[in-house]
Amino acid sequence: MKKNIILLLSTIVITVIAVEFILHIAFPIKYPLTQPWVRLWNYHSILGWVTQKNIQMGPYKVTNSKGLRGKEYSYNRANNKKRVLIFGDSFAHGYGFADTDNLYHEIIMSKYLPDTELINMGVSGYGTDQSFLSYKTEGYKYNPDIVILIFYANDFAEDLISYDNGLISPNFIVSKNNTLKLKNVPVPLCNGWGEGWIIPSTFREYLFVYSRLYNLYNRILIGNLERLPYDYDVYPTQDFLKKSKVTMRILEEFNVLCKKNNSKFIIVTIPYMSMIEDDEWNIIKNELQLSEEDRFGPYEDFFNPLKESGIPVIHFNKHFHELRKQGTVTYDSDSRHWNFAGHQEIAALLADIIKNNTIK
Repeated sequence: MKKNIILLLSTIVITVIAVEFILHIAFPIKYPLTQPWVRLWNYHSILGWVTQKNIQMGPYKVTNSKGLRGKEYSYNRANNKKRVLIFGDSFAHGYGFADTDNLYHEIIMSKYLPDTELINMGVSGYGTDQSFLSYKTEGYKYNPDIVILIFYANDFAEDLISYDNGLISPNFIVSKNNTLKLKNVPVPLCNGWGEGWIIPSTFREYLFVYSRLYNLYNRILIGNLERLPYDYDVYPTQDFLKKSKVTMRILEEFNVLCKKNNSKFIIVTIPYMSMIEDDEWNIIKNELQLSEEDRFGPYEDFFNPLKESGIPVIHFNKHFHELRKQGTVTYDSDSRHWNFAGHQEIAALLADIIKNNTIK
């Protein structure tokens, strides 16, 4: 009896290891999920957090000596190449990919604009406030010709809070005279900060990052397929956007600062996955009692005052929705971020903006 139990347990262990090995071959390691389990940041007194420097994942160098994705760039420009800085959150950063060569900004330089330098300043979890502060404290030093902000729909919510996903961030308020006032700086230390957070910090986190079987278990066996879409509570409805005055003022000041530094400021908006997936959108529409016009309308209309003031704003929300209707999948269903096709698509769109100045 005892031998049978040992044999059974041994068989199970060997089977699990074999299946895990096969899944790792079939699905190579990605840049692991960062919210809230995998911690790849260091504390920053002004920005809240910054991506750690010189991150190495297997054969891939994820970040350079300044904590940015891609090759090294000095502040001083030693050539006549156009220089573009890109700010934003995990979409801009390249969430989901350890191999930097597959990211949109590297695709742009290798495929479309070899005479242009694109410096990726994106950081996972950043709101518009942190992107603005990142440019104000660090980005301007690169003397860019163009500054592109990739604006994701949850930035409205990020700009209203100072605590998210276990991290504390700076935040702005709009004073009575319509000026921005920075609060929560220096950013308080929170539990877990030290010389840098550990990757990973618990056995469960280790499984989440490195085990394909554990992720499969989470997705299939305990995943609730009938739950509300991930973006439900922060969908940019007209009522929600009434609270977003601070985002408007940050974007205005971002443009003022870029002008002062002789850089052109461009805003690019991208959609929630729930905006382009019809099944998710229909759930949100019914739950929030929205109309079809609310799918993109309030989100894009928010930027009209900025466009009228001369700030270029380009919306790619309907573009990605149209691609999805045609059968092209540009978002990874697990991470809800761009897959490789998504990076290829946004690379082509941004290259067109940079090269041809097609500001609509």
